[in-house]
Amino acid sequence: MPHPARSVAILLFSCAGAFAQTVWSAEGNTGTNNLTTVLAQVAPGDIVELVPGTGTFPPFTLNVGIELIGPGQVVGDVVLTIPAGQRMRVADVDFLVQGPDRVSTTGDVAFEHCTFDPGTPLANSAWLNLAIASGTVFMRDCDSLAYLSGGGVSVSGGALCCITDCRFEGGNAWLQSPTTPVGYAGHPALLVYSATVIASHLTAIGGDTNCALLPAESLASAAIEVWPAATLRLSDSVATGGIGWFNANFCAPQSGANAIDSAGTAIVSRCTLTGGAGYGGPNLPTHGNVTFSTELVGLTLDQGFALGQTTTATADALATPRLLAIVGGFDATPGTVAPVNGPVFGVGGQPFVLAALTISSGQLSRPIVIPNLAALRYAEVWIQAFQLAGSVVEASPAAGGLVR
Repeated sequence: MPHPARSVAILLFSCAGAFAQTVWSAEGNTGTNNLTTVLAQVAPGDIVELVPGTGTFPPFTLNVGIELIGPGQVVGDVVLTIPAGQRMRVADVDFLVQGPDRVSTTGDVAFEHCTFDPGTPLANSAWLNLAIASGTVFMRDCDSLAYLSGGGVSVSGGALCCITDCRFEGGNAWLQSPTTPVGYAGHPALLVYSATVIASHLTAIGGDTNCALLPAESLASAAIEVWPAATLRLSDSVATGGIGWFNANFCAPQSGANAIDSAGTAIVSRCTLTGGAGYGGPNLPTHGNVTFSTELVGLTLDQGFALGQTTTATADALATPRLLAIVGGFDATPGTVAPVNGPVFGVGGQPFVLAALTISSGQLSRPIVIPNLAALRYAEVWIQAFQLAGSVVEASPAAGGLVR
C-alpha cells in the first residue's frame, strides 16, 4: 500500500504542470504599480501578489477569477462577480469595510486566512461584513469581526458555503439617529437564507442589545439564524447568543438571545450552544427546527499548506467506531455521489487517499507533506472526510487552500 505522504507528493508533482499563470505584483497607495492598474490587466487564473509596506489597497470590483495573495489591507467596498467556470482565491487579506461598505461575492470564491473588519462603522452602517450571493464559497481560518453595529456574514441565492476554523461576530443593536432612540436589533454572526452552509470548528457570537434604544428595537441576536428554505450542517463548533442588558434609566429588561434560531433545517453535531446572558426571559441554546445528530463529520487543518511543510488534517466523528476516511484532491468542484449525504468535492479531479477504510473511535489525523518544489507554489489542495452512518456516508465540509 502506498505511503500517504508519498502519494500526496507524487500526485502534487504530477499536477504541477497544470498551473500556468502570470504573476503580478501590486502596490498600495504609496506605490506606482497600484492594485487598480494591475486588476485592469489580469486574465483568468492569474496571480496578484500584494506588496507589503506600500500602504493600504483601494476598493475594487472584479469579474475575473484570479488568485489574490497578501498580506495586505483593502479599505472599502469589494465586489467579486466571478463568471461560471472561473474561480477566485483570496489569501492573507484584511478587508476593512467601514460604514456602508462590505465584501460581496457571486460565483466561486475561496477565502483563506482573511479578516473582515468593520473598523469604526457609521451610526447607520450596514451590518454585513461579507455577503455571499451565489456560487460555491470556501472560508478557512477567517475572522469576521464586530465593532458596535458592524459585523456579520450572510449566505443566500442558493449558494453552497463550506466554513472551517473560522470566527464570526454579529453586530450589536444600533441607533438610526444619534438624537432619536430609534434603531435596529442586533444581528447574527451568520445568516443563512435560501442557501446551504456546511461548517466545522466555527465560533459564532450573536450581537448584543443596546439600552439606548426602545425595547422592541434593542433585542439581542442569535449567533446563527437559519431562514426557511435554508440548510445548516454544523459540527464541532461553538455558538453563543447575544447578551441582553438591563438599565432602568434607558430600557426595559431584555433577555439574551438563542445560540441558533432556525426556521429552515439545522443539523448539529458535537457543538457547544449557549444562550446569551440577560434579563426578563429564558436564555435558550436553540429555537425552531434544530436537530441534534451524532452523524456529521468535522474537519480541521492545523495550518495552511506551504512548500516543504507538513499540514495535519483531523476528522472528528462518532465516539463509537465507524468507517472513516480522509481524502484529498485538487478540484474544489462539488458533485453528488451515492450514497454520500452531502456534496463531494473534486469529483472530476484526481483524488488521493490519505486514510481509508479505517475504524476510528471518534478522531482520525493524517499528515499532508508538501514537497519543496517551486512549481507547486499556488497550487490548490482540498481535503474532505467521510464516515459510515447507517446506510449512508456522511461528508464533512471541504477544507484547503493554496500552497505557499
